Amino acid sequence: MTTPIERVITRFAPSPTGIMTIGNYRTALWAYLFAKKHHGEMLLRVEDTDRERSKEEYLDQIITDLAAMGIEYDSSKVLYQSKRNEIYAQYFDQLCASGHAYRCYCSPEELALERKVQLSQKVPPRYSGKCRHLSAEECAKIEKEKNIKPVLRFALSDQKIQFTDIVLGEKVFEGKDIGDFVIRKQDGDPTFFFCNAIDDALSGVTHALRGDDHLTNTPRQLAILDALGLRRPHYGHLPLILGSDHQPLSKRNGSLSIKELLQSGFEVSAINNYCARLGHYCPDMNPSSLTELAQSFELTQISSSPAHFDRAQLMDWQRRIYQEHIQNNPHVALGRCVHHSLVSHPEKFIQLVWPHVALPADLDNWITRLHDSGCVFTETCDWAAHGWTKDTLQIALSSVGQPWSQWRTALESLGCKGKSLFWPTRYLISGMHDGPKIEELYNYVAPELLRHRIQGVINGLA
Repeated sequence: MTTPIERVITRFAPSPTGIMTIGNYRTALWAYLFAKKHHGEMLLRVEDTDRERSKEEYLDQIITDLAAMGIEYDSSKVLYQSKRNEIYAQYFDQLCASGHAYRCYCSPEELALERKVQLSQKVPPRYSGKCRHLSAEECAKIEKEKNIKPVLRFALSDQKIQFTDIVLGEKVFEGKDIGDFVIRKQDGDPTFFFCNAIDDALSGVTHALRGDDHLTNTPRQLAILDALGLRRPHYGHLPLILGSDHQPLSKRNGSLSIKELLQSGFEVSAINNYCARLGHYCPDMNPSSLTELAQSFELTQISSSPAHFDRAQLMDWQRRIYQEHIQNNPHVALGRCVHHSLVSHPEKFIQLVWPHVALPADLDNWITRLHDSGCVFTETCDWAAHGWTKDTLQIALSSVGQPWSQWRTALESLGCKGKSLFWPTRYLISGMHDGPKIEELYNYVAPELLRHRIQGVINGLA
């Protein structure tokens, strides 16, 4: 008899305490790609136990971002941890009944002093277990006389806790270095890693991919699951993403949210292709769909070293994908631009500028520069340095409308050659020092607009 292959179930478990960053999204994407590759399912779980910081608007934005990025999940299976306290309470009771959990009445001051002494002795700070052996009668007496609400601690043995991390390999933790840890706070709420472990087990999660900042939670969660007889998921801890200063990626060193990227005009495919490879080796460097990315996604190809966020690489993906998009769909691309109505010949315009744009804002910028007489150039041109006088500009003005070869000949006859011809001409047409070929720009721009620009410069020199 053959053993049935388990159905892969992953999860993305955001805390709605902020909007989704590149780092958060990479975790969601990889969990989705792995599940999709194996014809499984990714679940969405909302870890909203932080009552003060969890906000509805953050959750709404996370859900909006996932939908925009093409990440699918069954909305009928979404779990909200804030609504599951009754379920967690059952497992608290089970742990207490089996002797795996106990009430602790130590004050913050006592715990701080205990920690200070341990650090001074250069031993790992851990709870001493002072309350572990209190009887039910002693607990009742303390609560009655001192009116103290206890926390609930897990009674951890000194044995080793071992597991094989999907990304990091074999991991071993000493129970004696961890100590008895809190699983229920004074207000009755479960701690993060308690409900996280319970929900993974009850949801049937087979593979839990998360940042390696959660690695130290894992031995605690495994101890809880083992004590309850619940199934362990396969854990995979993803190395952090570092910023330009080699510190964990944050706003300060270049991090962007998915919302910001989408609002800036980044293509969904560009973000997905970049994030899929951000710490994961993929031999095919061509733009790929989510289905194609899933087929090439391998847990064994995840690097155990931190990835480095490189905005230039993200922009390279954006440029490649956006340029292909606007060539194939010029009308759609222009429709996303504020000044699209200025363009009379979309195909001709796109053919001219597509190699020089990466974002809709770039396209809109070229629209105004090549069509809007009210566009004010922020760049400058040193006319004297290029040998252009008022008389040169007058000749240029009178030559507008003639074929490019005649315009060029007229100016070259005045000594304007090479850069002294091309730079000022490019500036008059677009206000830029680079871009499409000058002849193509000259042939595209409306003669009346070019006359307007030249006359403006002449007036400024008067």
